[in-house]
Amino acid sequence: MKVVHLNTFDTGGAATACDRLHNGLTNKGVESNVLVLHKTQDRIKYHSFLTQSFPFTTRIRNSLKARWLRAKRNRILSKVKTCERLSLPFSPYSVERHPLIQASDIIHLHWISDFLDYPTFFKKIDKPVVWTLHDTNPFGGLFHYPLDLEYNKHLKPQDNYVFSRKRNILNQAKNLHFISLCRWMQQKLMDSRISVRSELVPNGINTQLYAPIDKSSARQYFNIPHDKKVILFVAENVENHRKGFHLLEQIMRSLSDPSILLCTLGNSKRNIAETMSLGFLTQEETLVKAYSAADVFVIPSLEDNLPNTAIEAMSCAVPVVGFNVGGLPDIIDDGINGELATAYDILDFARKVTRILEDQGYRHRLSINAREKVKTAFELNSVVNAHLEIYKQISA
Repeated sequence: MKVVHLNTFDTGGAATACDRLHNGLTNKGVESNVLVLHKTQDRIKYHSFLTQSFPFTTRIRNSLKARWLRAKRNRILSKVKTCERLSLPFSPYSVERHPLIQASDIIHLHWISDFLDYPTFFKKIDKPVVWTLHDTNPFGGLFHYPLDLEYNKHLKPQDNYVFSRKRNILNQAKNLHFISLCRWMQQKLMDSRISVRSELVPNGINTQLYAPIDKSSARQYFNIPHDKKVILFVAENVENHRKGFHLLEQIMRSLSDPSILLCTLGNSKRNIAETMSLGFLTQEETLVKAYSAADVFVIPSLEDNLPNTAIEAMSCAVPVVGFNVGGLPDIIDDGINGELATAYDILDFARKVTRILEDQGYRHRLSINAREKVKTAFELNSVVNAHLEIYKQISA
């Protein structure tokens, strides 16, 4: 079986999930390849779409279409109040012509904005296509999460038009199969009334790699004081509004205990008062140290799918507190391996963090259960087997 995975970038949450699945398939003897539009890391196993040799006429056509798409998107963006990202279902690239696509048995799409051209791809591809839903954009309109449309209700007509185009194309796709990572995403897909088969399969994680290490040595690595109660927040971009750091700042102000220390992990353009930045880490072994140094992991997202960070923290035996939104209830069992706060309730979130920090016995029970939950529900080997079963079913 030959599987090719498509993702726009080689970094980010979707890229991480894609990479883990790719490695898991490879370890089981599957011929798996990853094709990305933008290759920024020195990963020999990844193939860059843009490095292939295009004929002169193709380069001219791609350039002209790219300019047209940028102008079209910029016109819409000029009317946007705020949003994390806006994407159109068009691309200047003929992905379906790539040799890896032509040689594959299964095409697995991940996060493919600006990479996949819906009209041409689904018209010309007759091979089985699996599409993991890392956000709602594949079957939605302009935006990647529903709240962005709420912030931009004046763009509802344009959003409806894009959604209608996508729905018509996807409903006519020959052999398309969606994978939802959580129940929230599965429900959003059902609400869209797009008649595409779908399965519920989460992201997987290597629990042998993401395992708790000695907290004292982990803190020593980052020069974190040993006498502090450590709260950890992780986001690729700390300033991403959807990730809720602005809410976490309010939560921290309501915590009066001077022994509490907030540590942040990720890119940020500003110095955040009364926090300790651990920077932007890419090595997984170092990430494990960061998680293991924490007493509690917080994820105050306004919306989220099935965030890798929460699963990684729990795999390192760190209890998680998050709002009861998106896919977080699929990860956190309230009062068993973490705490779910009422959506956007700052005081409730603070109370739950405080309880975990102050009750050492309770924290210990949550920590043990957190790792067990990940080993049961998100172990990479089981997730890879679930994907193999889907591949076999749609290839029959």
